[in-house]
Amino acid sequence: MGGWFSSSCSYESGWNKNNACPPGFETIEDCGWWSSTISCRLTKTPSSQAVPVSARYNIDNEICSTGVNKNISPDDGGPVPPNAPPCGGNDVEIATRYTACCSNVFGGCNVDGWMQTRTCAEGQGDLVFDVWGPKGCADKSSGLSNNFQAQQWCKDEGSGSGHCWIPYSMSSDTTCFPLDKDLSGQWTSISSDGWSATNNFGGTRQSLPGSETPADLFKNAWEESAVREMKVGNVGAVAGVGGLGAAAVVGIFNRRRKLRVVKKGGVGGEGGNAIQMV
Repeated sequence: MGGWFSSSCSYESGWNKNNACPPGFETIEDCGWWSSTISCRLTKTPSSQAVPVSARYNIDNEICSTGVNKNISPDDGGPVPPNAPPCGGNDVEIATRYTACCSNVFGGCNVDGWMQTRTCAEGQGDLVFDVWGPKGCADKSSGLSNNFQAQQWCKDEGSGSGHCWIPYSMSSDTTCFPLDKDLSGQWTSISSDGWSATNNFGGTRQSLPGSETPADLFKNAWEESAVREMKVGNVGAVAGVGGLGAAAVVGIFNRRRKLRVVKKGGVGGEGGNAIQMV
């Protein structure tokens, strides 16, 4: 579609409407006297293995395991707690894990059973995105948005990372796989430091590492306190680390409360994390 008194779009050397976007995309032209815009729009149906790159959150049923060995993790043979509720609506399950139920948050965690925690991704997210190199998968996990730039994809075999993009999708373990390794390529010949690679068409499908694995989701010092029951003592301040925002923890002695870490933006979104009392 062109603008008023439209003229044909002008392409860079070596590019035209037929190759400005990778296979599986449509080249959209909007060129006129005052603007010249060429963009790529996805038309290929994403793989059924793709999960949405979107905000993630944890849910649990707040029921801890009981019994003589309740302080032992179910992963190590302890009693198994009831399952956490399913992800809501069209959201996608990413992983489940067991989280300790603590009886004291300020003096350390006195394990008083375990509960199951389910990590979900919001269903409204990007199933395909641009990756400019082997580190691009982890970047998307950190919340960088899509930018399918026309005349910038890796149409030439052997193209180097950082100079062009290849369409990828994310799997439930946060690794990324190419949209179509045969037609739009994939990053291969990855350097030992993981920073550089070259584009290759065909061959064995190679996945790119994500920023975290299901076992490590929400695993830093404060997030380990997330979605668990605990007794909150005196008023205290929780100083955020690793992207967590600061939060004041206000409680009444021996009153059971719950700290929940909400990952705002999370995968494919903006912002860090927040600690909420619920």
